[in-house]
Amino acid sequence: MGSFLEKIAKRIANAKGGHSAVVDGLTMTGDTPNAVVINPDIQMRTEGFKSFLDRGELLNEKQNMEGNIGSEKKGIRHLNNYVLPYMSDKHRQQVAHNFTQHISSGKIKSGNGSNYNPDQNTNTHTLASDANGHKAGTSVRVIGARHDNEGKIFVQTAKHGEVQMSKLNKPEELKKPNITQGGFTVEDKLAKNLGGTAAGSTGTAHDFSYRGEEGGIRGKARKIETDQPYLRGEAKQNKANMGVSSLKFDKDKKKWDFTNEHLRDTFAKATHPDSGLPVLEHLNKFHSNGVIPNGFTASAAPGTVRSYLRGINANSLHLHRTESAGKRKEAIDHGTTYSIGDDNTFKGKTKMSHLANEDLDKLDGKLTVESTTTGSTRAAHKPSFKYFKEYADNSVTNPDQHVDLTREDHAKEVRTRLDDHIAGRITAAKASRNTPSPAPAASENKPAASSSEPERHHTLFWGRANPPHAGHEKAYNVVKKVARQNGGTSSIVLSRTQDNKNNPLSPEQKEKHAKRAFPDVNTSVADPEHNGLLQQLSKIHEQGVTHLHMVAGSDQHKKYSDLINRYNGVKGAHGYYNFKNVTMHSAGERDPDAEGTAGVSATTQRMHAAAGRNKEFAKNAPSTMKPAHVKELYNDVRSGMSGPSATAKKIIKKAK
Repeated sequence: MGSFLEKIAKRIANAKGGHSAVVDGLTMTGDTPNAVVINPDIQMRTEGFKSFLDRGELLNEKQNMEGNIGSEKKGIRHLNNYVLPYMSDKHRQQVAHNFTQHISSGKIKSGNGSNYNPDQNTNTHTLASDANGHKAGTSVRVIGARHDNEGKIFVQTAKHGEVQMSKLNKPEELKKPNITQGGFTVEDKLAKNLGGTAAGSTGTAHDFSYRGEEGGIRGKARKIETDQPYLRGEAKQNKANMGVSSLKFDKDKKKWDFTNEHLRDTFAKATHPDSGLPVLEHLNKFHSNGVIPNGFTASAAPGTVRSYLRGINANSLHLHRTESAGKRKEAIDHGTTYSIGDDNTFKGKTKMSHLANEDLDKLDGKLTVESTTTGSTRAAHKPSFKYFKEYADNSVTNPDQHVDLTREDHAKEVRTRLDDHIAGRITAAKASRNTPSPAPAASENKPAASSSEPERHHTLFWGRANPPHAGHEKAYNVVKKVARQNGGTSSIVLSRTQDNKNNPLSPEQKEKHAKRAFPDVNTSVADPEHNGLLQQLSKIHEQGVTHLHMVAGSDQHKKYSDLINRYNGVKGAHGYYNFKNVTMHSAGERDPDAEGTAGVSATTQRMHAAAGRNKEFAKNAPSTMKPAHVKELYNDVRSGMSGPSATAKKIIKKAK
């Protein structure tokens, strides 16, 4: 929920004391050193993970102020909230003049600040860090503020010189409550009411989830490929981002790009307010030097919220408003929980109201891009405040039609309905698997799987990968993308074929290298009992899959489609499968396992290995593999081709 800081802090809290938490499919523990992948852009390595956790720094509220204006003007807000109240009218108007470009005319009212003290010996703030020869904790009196051309905010003090505003602590009397901790409270309420533990939404763990009495162990965050919860929820408070990505400049290509693969396409289509161009097109045209001197806010592209929710594999959304009481208003602490998406099986069956795709699109708001001089910055999507408020308030304004799962009574009723729904799906699935449809007559259409069983999608790539190379990486990326779009499980399964002609890697070597090359997908070599595509499909069908998504080179689509559909609903030596739908997805124009030397292929990689061209081999290896692992793959291929086969000798001779 909320920012990256909120998510990592929540997961760290869960991991304390030896308990485990799942982060993007990897397990963090409190007792052993770990390499912890937080997201595709950020990796933390700790000498002793528990010692890192015990610092507890990320769970504490940030005490100092923002030192830069920032694209979201957080620095300006801190200046208004924590500095200007302590200034005289004269100094306040001077600050208004200094910040004319960033603070609207009349925003700074005439008159002394609400906390101004005319006693010149009275201090207003303390230093958060050493500055101008003065130690952190030193008391100072602020009398002015300015900014430089790079957007840094500096504050003048009466006796301690000028300091950047980030070197000042927020005054205790004006400091606002910790918003992050408030977010945790909402998550914790949701998780507690559903019988689990909040873990932060990553795609493999969620802000809140529910498995049901029949669905497995409650509250455990596991890999989605093996055991995903039926209800997978994302929770958002007012002012929280719905999608964040790093934005980096490639000096060689002279191009900008977003690093979050889930959000790249929609973020790139946001419209720049001045040029009217898509954001990436604008940046590549006007900021081709890798510098963005001033941050900006763009209109988010349609589908941004849906891309974000699809990326974390959520099928439920809780929107929550929390506001402190004021002189003219009461405190606000309520929200509304929805099932989401046009293909959601819970729609209308759980007491939760529903947000269709067109409703989610109304939440698309503004994309803010922060300034940078280093070629690396951050982009964040803020949802539409109007629709966020409307959707969050629905459980209060229309309680008969909407529920708030932070309320225990609402959650209890939803749990009961979910249990009934889940139990019905499981019973139907078992019945369907125990009574397969009869084989069709030659003139009949193949029977579809039972319409009463639960909808389960699986994305599959079947191949040799001997050895894995960059072409297979394209297929791997398509498998991930299709699985995200359709939900369900995914796998890469490789044949056991081995010889020193075209298949130099043993099944054990192939599985080892493939797991390194394709880390985020369930990857394996076929077991001896299912050593063929049709046997694998029978195995997948036995696991309850109803919709098959097959990833292959475009040149193989007809071959695979004809083969799979020919035996759909037909018993045979391969076993039995009966999918409702078989959908082909392209991994590129060419089958990555095809023989020949055109482009990147297994043949060219074997030729490079045989000829000792390790640099060329490494260049065409999957980019997901570490250099040491590529070298090991190279050596294994060379070793596997060293047998007496005439074909192998011909390849080696040709390569030389």
